[in-house]
Amino acid sequence: MGAWDLTYDCNASSFEDVVVYFDKLIEEQEKRGYDRDDPYCANVTSFHGIKNLDGIAKNWEEAQKEVLDKSEKWGPAVSKFYYPKQLAISLENGTASLNDIKKKVNANMKIYKKLKKEEEKLVNKVDEFLKKRGGQAGFTSCISCKSKISNNYVKKCVGTGWDKRSYYNTCCICSKPFIRLNEEKLNICKKNYNEISHVYQVVFGGWVAS
Repeated sequence: MGAWDLTYDCNASSFEDVVVYFDKLIEEQEKRGYDRDDPYCANVTSFHGIKNLDGIAKNWEEAQKEVLDKSEKWGPAVSKFYYPKQLAISLENGTASLNDIKKKVNANMKIYKKLKKEEEKLVNKVDEFLKKRGGQAGFTSCISCKSKISNNYVKKCVGTGWDKRSYYNTCCICSKPFIRLNEEKLNICKKNYNEISHVYQVVFGGWVAS
């Protein structure tokens, strides 16, 4: 078996932002039927997790080279931050400083932490629901279409992600919310997070089996 390079690009203020984007790509591929345990998928699911390289590269070319040099087939994806062109110019001519960057990163991290706090609350509520109903005798009715689902199969409708950082809540019959969760605060946090102007740009990936 051979190997070929596979890299992605995203904007980020911290490594946590890269993980969010990485997990989103994984989720998209899994919805298409790919399995994260299959090392030969030759897409983002082939990577066993993701890790970050220290330091900030000068540009995309330098970042990508380091990613490919320091990654290996069947290993985790590797990410490397680099300065966007305009920021690099501003740092060079003195119109921006590392302290300015730090302040912006800290401000963005506060928004990120609020988002993760709200996600964690709902993940915990889903876990509580599964402890009470999952695998127990009886049925649970969907709040949207009133269909009754056996508690032995309720995980088809509601549960948490493999890493306990996310949850799903979609009836397998009507494709609408299965249990009642107050997602108003979460949706506001998602909106605020999606509107962030991130500080850095990032290359991540490495070598995948082919």
